[in-house]
Amino acid sequence: MTKIDQILHEQMKDREFAAEYRAETRRTERAVSLYQARERAGYTKKQLAQSAHVSEMEITKMENGEDVDLTALTQVANQLGMNLKA
Repeated sequence: MTKIDQILHEQMKDREFAAEYRAETRRTERAVSLYQARERAGYTKKQLAQSAHVSEMEITKMENGEDVDLTALTQVANQLGMNLKA
């Protein structure tokens, strides 16, 4: 086990830290998935924003893992043929 793994293992014993760590992991995974799906579909951010009827800034926020409006996220996911998970 690496030093970072040891530190993380210890930190995960703290319930509050563990919950935030898991939430951040989900945000990061969602951001990467959206970016990859957009790239595979051949969309620029501007093109995806236009076709999903959201702002280009919303696309940027999504791909940066920032909190976004659920309606906008759903519209983008639908445009990319993705399903949202709880």
